[in-house]
Amino acid sequence: MWHVFFDLDLTLFAIEGGLEKLSAHQQAKTCMVYTPISTKKTQHAVFPLYTFEHLNFFNSTLQNSHLHFITAGLYEEASAKRAILKMFSIHSEEITKKIYEASFYNRNDLEASGTKEIVFACNIQSPVKVDPSNTAQIQILDYAKAKAAIILKTYLQANDTLPGEVVLIDDSVANRVIVKQQGFQAINPTTADYPMMLTLLSDTIARNESHFFSLEEVLAYNFS
Repeated sequence: MWHVFFDLDLTLFAIEGGLEKLSAHQQAKTCMVYTPISTKKTQHAVFPLYTFEHLNFFNSTLQNSHLHFITAGLYEEASAKRAILKMFSIHSEEITKKIYEASFYNRNDLEASGTKEIVFACNIQSPVKVDPSNTAQIQILDYAKAKAAIILKTYLQANDTLPGEVVLIDDSVANRVIVKQQGFQAINPTTADYPMMLTLLSDTIARNESHFFSLEEVLAYNFS
């Protein structure tokens, strides 16, 4: 059984005021029809990325996979899931059910004491040395390690999942690197190859295969 973790900001959508952070490929695939999403204190306008591709992925992976949303933001679960349904024009009862049943983790979960205990117990390390005075970088890496800890916990609790069947889709390099260090897979949604990668992944899940070939592996096979 596959477990697919989607980041939110700069992966599934872009928040108003943050569009300049998108890669050129993401900007070309941004739908400029905003959807409201809430934290406990604020309501934001967000714009979906790769609308057709993400909708197709959700539809193609109804079977053989569990869906998870994981973010360092403070979005509320109910508001985020309603926004995802609206921004990707999801009307299917099956996909709606899957979205609502998906696990949801936000900054509060990343900062929880239980998550920090997993980081310590499993010795999840930062991929780079950090200047102790660079608090912003330290925070980014702490959240990256926390994401990896939550993903690792999900894997350890699953009885029917191989490491290669656990995938994080996230724009953050640090998040992807640390997850890969745990033996899982990661996809970069900021590149021109992202739609191809998403299709490869959804096709693999739909066929219930136990390994997802990365783009690098596919290219190496085709041109060897």
